[in-house]
Amino acid sequence: MTGRLTSRSPFETAIRAAKTTLRNVKGFSVNYVTPDETIAVRARQGATAFRMDTEERFNVVSRNPDFKIAVAELVTSLGAYFEPQAGHHIEIDNGDTVEVFEVVPINGEPEARFTGTDQSEFRVHTTHVETRAAT
Repeated sequence: MTGRLTSRSPFETAIRAAKTTLRNVKGFSVNYVTPDETIAVRARQGATAFRMDTEERFNVVSRNPDFKIAVAELVTSLGAYFEPQAGHHIEIDNGDTVEVFEVVPINGEPEARFTGTDQSEFRVHTTHVETRAAT
């Protein structure tokens, strides 16, 4: 028999419950924007550190903002699940301003990856592209 088993271990169930609780407590509402629609989702903001060496042998560390979003939240109005893609945007409405982050692959990594073995949450790599007045 091949493929992923549909039953979860008690550990996997506990991890998934902990992620949901963390997202509900520490998460906040953002708009995930695709070319076709805008979807309100809950996310946690973080950062991914990338380390690289220059030709002059300097060690440079950069931190890029990322968002953790439940796979189950990325659903179109037609009910189809989708994965984050380069060019999509995540918008944070701060009341009088909106911060816009573009989904991008960074430093050889894809634009999104799963955060754990249960594959219930994406870590979406972004870069801040704009802060604009809210409408």
